[in-house]
Amino acid sequence: MTDLQEAKNQLRKTYKFGYTVRNKSLQNRELCSQIEDFLSDYDVRLPKTKKDFQLAFDRAVRNGEEHAALMERFEDLIRMYYSIAETTGYYARFVKEESVRFVPLAFRYSRHRLCHVWNWRKSQIIRNRYYNFLRNAIDESGRMLLNTYRPIHLVLTVPHEGGKFQGHRFYARQIIERFNLLRKSAVWKKYVYAGEYGLEVKRSKSHGLHIHVHSFLLQYPGYAVTSAAAAIEGEWRKLVGNETTYSGIHYETLYTWKKDAAGNLVRDKRGQMVKDYVSPGSSDIQHYLSGIMECIKYHFKPDAIETDGGKFDILLIDEILTNTKGLRMYSRFGAFYKQSLLNFKALHNEPETETEEPAAVEDYTDTDEEPDLEELNTDVSGVEERLINPFTLQQAVRSDYAITIGNPTNLLYYSRESDIPYEPYTYTFNVFRWCPPLSLKEVIMMDCTGKLKEAAEAYAMR
Repeated sequence: MTDLQEAKNQLRKTYKFGYTVRNKSLQNRELCSQIEDFLSDYDVRLPKTKKDFQLAFDRAVRNGEEHAALMERFEDLIRMYYSIAETTGYYARFVKEESVRFVPLAFRYSRHRLCHVWNWRKSQIIRNRYYNFLRNAIDESGRMLLNTYRPIHLVLTVPHEGGKFQGHRFYARQIIERFNLLRKSAVWKKYVYAGEYGLEVKRSKSHGLHIHVHSFLLQYPGYAVTSAAAAIEGEWRKLVGNETTYSGIHYETLYTWKKDAAGNLVRDKRGQMVKDYVSPGSSDIQHYLSGIMECIKYHFKPDAIETDGGKFDILLIDEILTNTKGLRMYSRFGAFYKQSLLNFKALHNEPETETEEPAAVEDYTDTDEEPDLEELNTDVSGVEERLINPFTLQQAVRSDYAITIGNPTNLLYYSRESDIPYEPYTYTFNVFRWCPPLSLKEVIMMDCTGKLKEAAEAYAMR
């Protein structure tokens, strides 16, 4: 591959990353708009900033206003609104004659559990961690995990006729508690070597909420999948008091959908897609890992909070926020629990809750959604050193561009089929703030601490 082609590929990845962040930010914006509409029905109005809201809330409490109780009732929803309302993009602006080009550098956004940008990035990072780890991972006996252990997709549910499990309508904590007990049982330890899980909450069409656990696990060799499934089902039934005909468990070897040599899905005589099961020791590494990536992605599905009509289910969101404070909705177990190669910032040893910590700053490095990538970075080290000048397709130097700041939703993008796929453009340049010629790291630090505007004004007066 020529250096020119490599530069084009790098730019394409960079543009695609910015394009996806922009689309996820638009979803956040739509969610915020629907939250505003929802709260307005209760006569709760949201000012521009969280600080202004707090002032309004304090004033309402002091004056004994009726809507103060409602403002407190929806506190978690309002906190979420202010957390996800704004995504900040840092761009390199290149100018050649009358042509202007923008190249994404980094983004700052919330790590709230229902932020669309963070869910997408979290899925990327976690799947990438497992991809890179499992390619070479060995167990205590030196055996390759890929060649030894059978990969399983486990789904656990509980009977909830009438929309309740053991008297609880929102039973996320109860199902996690029982899953913890299951993992401590002799039956579980007999069959399961390692794994991870994520909790999903959806609104059931017939029985209230559908709260369930998705888990990727590695089953010890030497046992039939059906035997392990039957034993674990029996233990799960005891733990949740399930005496119905509904098993409450789905336990199946990981698979991908079979494709022919041309890449088309293979279908059986009934027109159903054919499963291609992963077999340790015989499936190639790509097939094995593709099955795992497919399983893990189920943990990060913000569409679960949408209704059939595409609207957000604000009442469900509010219920999730209220009932899952401090609840670990994603974690690892067994041999994966203390595996440092599977750790990453803001998830290791922390409950996955909304946070008041500084928002995430992510760069664009290796951002294809396919997991055959080098390690994803979560800081801005080296971003400018890797920056490509879109006019020359050479490595950019600092004098080639100005760093600008803006909301990604204000940019328009060329389509995937265009000559410049996913490249951002805009006709409204006033949506950006201009920065003094500082490094990207300095710009971000000053922006986060509120010092950038003063520095920009001082530079302009020179």
